[in-house]
Amino acid sequence: SNSAAFFIPNYNVWDLTANFQLIGGLSVVAGVNNVFDQQYFSRVRGDGIDPADGTNYYLGGRLNY
Repeated sequence: SNSAAFFIPNYNVWDLTANFQLIGGLSVVAGVNNVFDQQYFSRVRGDGIDPADGTNYYLGGRLNY
């Protein structure tokens, strides 16, 4: 096996999240993962490296009662 083939360089990944409090116990949650769409790796296996996801977005709600 060639260990250089499985070398993972250093990386930085930026995430952005926001929580907006509405009326009562209702809030909206939104975010962006991997804001700058950096290439990085999520897992090293015996036969290679799995790339991680690119930029993705989410939006949701929360109700506290």
